[in-house]
Amino acid sequence: MSWLRPFTASLTVALSLSLGVFAADAQAGSVTYNGTYSLSPYLSSSPYAFPAAAFPRFDVPTGCLTSVCVKLDGLVTGGVSFENYENFPKTVTTTFTAKIELARPDLTLLATVQPAVSTSDPVTAFDGVLDYAGTSGLTHSNLFASAADSLCMTDAVNLALFSGPGVISLPCTTTNLSVQSGANSWSFAIKAAATATITYTYTDCAVPAKPTTWGRIKSLYR
Repeated sequence: MSWLRPFTASLTVALSLSLGVFAADAQAGSVTYNGTYSLSPYLSSSPYAFPAAAFPRFDVPTGCLTSVCVKLDGLVTGGVSFENYENFPKTVTTTFTAKIELARPDLTLLATVQPAVSTSDPVTAFDGVLDYAGTSGLTHSNLFASAADSLCMTDAVNLALFSGPGVISLPCTTTNLSVQSGANSWSFAIKAAATATITYTYTDCAVPAKPTTWGRIKSLYR
């Protein structure tokens, strides 16, 4: 019948636009975990390994992981003492610092921070007493510095590394890199600590809609 032709044409266009599409637009989400690396003992020039922190892997059954972002916040605290033994005045400079490194389980680097405090102090010729005080020496107490670094990864290898059931343990190390210039005797008393933050960003995995068959459509209009 001729009056059916416009309706049939419209139905054909509508089906051509709808068949085989996904059920809905993907929805984004994120989840964040924190891990703490507690304050270290006093550091030497050899690396100190913090007890490793464990983070849940991404394990959302309906989620497709799109990125893993890692942030490392590090701090150093402590003090420095020094003395000038010479028979003439000097200016003593110090850099109070430690390097903190966060790594994957295979020890490849993820993030590095090096918080630092610098000092510069004029001192007199040696005053005759090795006490890190007086006119020829000085002690800086309660020094503190912080720093942060971050990395976002979207490649398949790293997404797979952080995905699945269970946890992933990320090792973290720190090394005293403090230096001074001008003193004959000095001492750095430095400790470090860190916090790592892991953020997983994901979308809902798109699921194809159930196909609509021509037979089912025609049956509706019989």
